[in-house]
Amino acid sequence: MAPITIFDYLTKTQIPKLIENGTEGGPNARSGSFSYKDIHQVGHWDLTFKTIMNDSFAYCLGREVEQRPTSTTKPYVNDEHTTEMRLESVFWPHVRRALDAAFRPNVPRGHVEIFCDVGSFFRSNRNIAPDRGAGVSVETPMACRPNRLPGEVKVSWKWSSDMVQRQPGNDDVNTEYKQVLSQLLFYMKEHTCRWGYIITNKEVVCARRQAGQDNSIEISDGIPLTRHKKPSQNWSLGRRVNNRYPKAQGKLTALLAIWYIHMLASKECSLDGWFLGRGPAPTLKSDESAKVNTGGQAKRKATSKTVTAGTRKRKTAGTTGVTTRSQTEEPEKTIPAKRKRKMA
Repeated sequence: MAPITIFDYLTKTQIPKLIENGTEGGPNARSGSFSYKDIHQVGHWDLTFKTIMNDSFAYCLGREVEQRPTSTTKPYVNDEHTTEMRLESVFWPHVRRALDAAFRPNVPRGHVEIFCDVGSFFRSNRNIAPDRGAGVSVETPMACRPNRLPGEVKVSWKWSSDMVQRQPGNDDVNTEYKQVLSQLLFYMKEHTCRWGYIITNKEVVCARRQAGQDNSIEISDGIPLTRHKKPSQNWSLGRRVNNRYPKAQGKLTALLAIWYIHMLASKECSLDGWFLGRGPAPTLKSDESAKVNTGGQAKRKATSKTVTAGTRKRKTAGTTGVTTRSQTEEPEKTIPAKRKRKMA
């Protein structure tokens, strides 16, 4: 197949719908290491199409990538394990191919080349590991291979980004919602990461944490895994200005969002790079009959990004997208890629 831009590949590739078959409900994962009680506040990350088009490494979207045929099979799912297996067939090969192309012929300034894989392929400080991860080199020994981007695979009938909004005031729903967020936040802190994500059979949700806010997590709106309409023919990057595409036309897709958060995780900058530090370990209460704190629900309104937690209010950080310490526009700098990986 003829090469196309990474932008076209990530915005116009259609992901097959994952079909639910023989599903069973139930609670999400429990552990002594994380609990819904750890989540005191859920903020909103205003991650948009324009956010990505105006980041310093947006010029990589203009690089070429060889297309990979889209799977024509009907991928049935009935639990997290089968969901991850189907995603490995219909979703992750596209992400890996786009990441590889983004680092050719040179790595963006301030970044290192990374790849994505299952979470157990990376270093873990305990006997539990996230479902997904990203790191710098397959040749690096596991003991020296940190996970820069933990990800969790869930199923839509147990967790979704809007489950609390659909059933307001339901303590059981709020508990399950926060339980999954606490699991992701635990992995992000355990691996000293700034970013993470949740992917289900229906959507992708990107997450980030801020320094000094150990019981808070900021999440994006859910991004559908599968589109129901064909992309508009006028979707394009437009003119490149200072390594960005301010006039780009298109829509945020699951592939574009996951590619973007991996590119964020490839940052080495000390102020806004992937590393954030672990933070203090959470203190779990033994009284499991305590009331669920429903104050951490993110309230998304067009006129306000204020999040209510109990009786306190604060503005969530980053309501205009990914916040960086410096907006200095830098030209491309040639940094030879360290390795050539086999494409999926």
